[in-house]
Amino acid sequence: MIAPESSSKSITGRETTATGIRLIREAQPPRWKLYALSIICMHGVAGFTGALAYSTRLIAKLALRNVSFDIKAGEKVAIIGRSGSGKSTLIDLVPRFHDPTGGTIRIGGYNASDISNESMRAATALISQDVFLFDSTILENIRDGNAGASDEDVERAARRAALTETLGNMPAGLQTVVGPNGSSLSGGQKQRIGIARALVKDADICVFDEATSALDVETEKQVLENVTKELDHKTVLFVTHRPATLDYVDRILLLDEGRLVSIGTKKELETGSEQYRALLNIAMKES
Repeated sequence: MIAPESSSKSITGRETTATGIRLIREAQPPRWKLYALSIICMHGVAGFTGALAYSTRLIAKLALRNVSFDIKAGEKVAIIGRSGSGKSTLIDLVPRFHDPTGGTIRIGGYNASDISNESMRAATALISQDVFLFDSTILENIRDGNAGASDEDVERAARRAALTETLGNMPAGLQTVVGPNGSSLSGGQKQRIGIARALVKDADICVFDEATSALDVETEKQVLENVTKELDHKTVLFVTHRPATLDYVDRILLLDEGRLVSIGTKKELETGSEQYRALLNIAMKES
């Protein structure tokens, strides 16, 4: 006998209809969606599987083509490549700013498209090259990453982001007002505040998109050492053109024209990838 076209909602957030069971997207999300942070940790994998592809109506050719790899929970991975190789497009897929037009992103064993945008972005900290700051104090700009962070949490994050000396030279310290979009600060100071903001968020996946590009070599080294220790059990992606970052990652992904052309440890790519060596030589000359 065929059931009538009425529906009944269960506590698991599913809806039963005559055509079967489907997940509710507009109403209450499935219970596991509310615990996306725990799922990412419990299942031990935050990565990409399948032949991942992405394009838009404005771009005739695919921005990413047949990109496939896995990242283990807690792994540190650098994504490198020439300008226009697809690095930014790739990382934009992580917090679901875009969804792939082909293939699948799986987080902790679950299809990312089945995880709500809110949960996915709560689980992800994105630190970009150009950090937006509010016309408020440094303390409040850092706390923007986690409204529940204590003053001690903010101070710890500031130390990890190598802001101690900078704050010491400011009479008001963390209470210094930065001006509209941090107009009173240098690019490097703004980037370190952005990094501190990400640290207090305590997200399971952290994405650094050229986040240290304005730092001098010594400060960058200090920040990378601190950050990788602080995020020891987190999954971290670094999009970078600076060779120093590659000393702090477990593996490197090399993209070229939307394709993943090499993947491996720094040592493996140094010996086995001509494209990697060529890209590194260019980066060394520019640094």
